[in-house]
Amino acid sequence: MFDKHTDRKELNKQPFYFQPSRYELWIDGNLLNSGKTDHEIRATVISEHGEEKIKINFDDSKLHHEIKQFNVFDKFMTSNDRLQLITIPADTNADCVGLSMMQRLVGATRQEKNFDRNEPYCCNLFTINGIISKVTFSYSNPEKLLEFYPQESNLVLNFSFESSDHIRYENGIHVSGPHGGAKRVIKVSPNQTGGEGYSITIFDSIGNTQMSTKQMRITSTESSTIILKGFGNDEHGFTFSDYGLTIHHNDGQMIKCTLHLFDRNVIIDYLS
Repeated sequence: MFDKHTDRKELNKQPFYFQPSRYELWIDGNLLNSGKTDHEIRATVISEHGEEKIKINFDDSKLHHEIKQFNVFDKFMTSNDRLQLITIPADTNADCVGLSMMQRLVGATRQEKNFDRNEPYCCNLFTINGIISKVTFSYSNPEKLLEFYPQESNLVLNFSFESSDHIRYENGIHVSGPHGGAKRVIKVSPNQTGGEGYSITIFDSIGNTQMSTKQMRITSTESSTIILKGFGNDEHGFTFSDYGLTIHHNDGQMIKCTLHLFDRNVIIDYLS
């Protein structure tokens, strides 16, 4: 179900965003508590004592006794069906099976740290086709698991959106459109190369290519938008990172697609 990864490969630290709609708290395999939340989980890359780390912000006051507003992790790495942010001290106040296993498999990421009861040692990111689909936090004092799930959506990123017209903005200024029927088709499909992410192509109404295929991956999801940004290069060495796409939907029903041309500060809204 979830994406698979090479086990225990260290990754470059990067920011991410996740919008959960509900949570579950588990202890000893038993569901202790569950409920709704509309507070985002947001990660940024910071420097602490001269070392690069990832800081996660989650500010739901009703859950502060279970998870601190800010949590800092030392390493970002792969682990089979998940991506992990971890802080593994050699000396700690916790006696936990999961933490002891991480000490053996990965080794210590710092010499010492004592954990508060609402302070996790590990954050797990579970992805499906590159989309963060679940975020969990593992604790050692006491040993427990806090899981966050997204709002369910009927939108699958394998579609052709038929746009009736489009509007163009340059440097935030409306410069053209609507044009009275300039139809376009925005095609979103799994990456044609077989790799991660998605392929985005734009055609006119008779099938002529208006924008050649760009490789993109999801950078964030919210209840009504999915944001993709280009990555990597084409066969000529030109970067895809100059391009992005925001998909606007209402419970899976397409509203519009917004194309971002970052290098030119251009935005094009493709309307339904």
